[in-house]
Amino acid sequence: MENYLIVDFSEMGLNNWAVLLGRQNIQRIEDRKIREEITRGCTFSPTEGYSVFKAEIGHQCFWLVYNMNFGLRLQPEDYKIILSHFPEFSTYRHIIGVPNAETSSDSFIEQFTEKFGDDVTFVQLAFAGDPQKAMYSPRHNLKIIACHLLTRTSSENTNYPYYIDYRLGMVWFWLLNHYSLIDYLLLEKMIDSFSAEDRIFMLGRRITDNDGFSDMGSRKKYFNVLNQLVSPEKYKLESKLKPHIDFAGMQRVGLSVGLLLSYNSSYFSVIQESWDPKNLREAFTEKTTMAVTFSGPSFIVSNMHHQEVLNSMGIQTLNAFFDGEDTEEKFINFCKFVENSTPEERLTFYQQQRIIQKNNRKIFWDFALSPKHEALQFILH
Repeated sequence: MENYLIVDFSEMGLNNWAVLLGRQNIQRIEDRKIREEITRGCTFSPTEGYSVFKAEIGHQCFWLVYNMNFGLRLQPEDYKIILSHFPEFSTYRHIIGVPNAETSSDSFIEQFTEKFGDDVTFVQLAFAGDPQKAMYSPRHNLKIIACHLLTRTSSENTNYPYYIDYRLGMVWFWLLNHYSLIDYLLLEKMIDSFSAEDRIFMLGRRITDNDGFSDMGSRKKYFNVLNQLVSPEKYKLESKLKPHIDFAGMQRVGLSVGLLLSYNSSYFSVIQESWDPKNLREAFTEKTTMAVTFSGPSFIVSNMHHQEVLNSMGIQTLNAFFDGEDTEEKFINFCKFVENSTPEERLTFYQQQRIIQKNNRKIFWDFALSPKHEALQFILH
């Protein structure tokens, strides 16, 4: 058995590694109480101890250590304490998860190697949907696994050794928003029990103004297309999710309930990604994750590359069933179908799409729960 110790200093460490290792493979092994003074920022605060997790994948075993207080990120000093209290880890190969540094800062890796040497593998996991910059210099022994292309600055080309898998962003949001805690079979039973109305559902958040987001104007644009081509009785626009959950201060579980009810209330849903479809940002956000994991048949307003990635997984959204050279043309044809088809034609199409959407969920669930072997081998070799 090959043993690897993962000590992660990022904010979303365990969530990040669950993307790669598969959530169901990670088991909590031990909580060991340890009291030692440690510097956290500009203050001293004692560590309460560490939680140890284990994931066995084939002939490889990954050990992950985190602060028992998950609200506290690990600091470099924690690494020394962990090795002193867990001597068995000293013989394992060490993988250090680096935080997303401040702009153009290499200080974390430099300070770490100065204190502990560089006989470790540094890894940056960049899975958040909004594209981040890789702030570390290519001169460092750093490997990057990302769900989108990283750049050090907006004008500088990247020479990092990196591995990109666009699908990982969807898994990250699936874990972050606790969608993964819902039992798959129970979810299928719930969705099967819903009775949908013959119409299109569109969430109207940020349609009336840009709300400080430069690309949000496309949401109003696509609503205007819907409003022009589809009769008012054939679509429903809501600014809040059922059961009327306000976005301000809402809980993630409440969001999941709202998604499940609202996005299964109608034959078809329109789900808009975070930026204009003409924007070539390639990262998925929680919007696409919603469309695949919770929604009934959905049209996703996103760029064509997103659709290519989904199709490569075997996932087919409504986009795949309407002709067009780009998302806007496909959306126009989708709206025309809803407006000009008979109730019987829409019902038949909806029933066909429900079967396809059930298959989409199964494909995604299997992918999300499985270890990402290629990405792991990129780290290890």
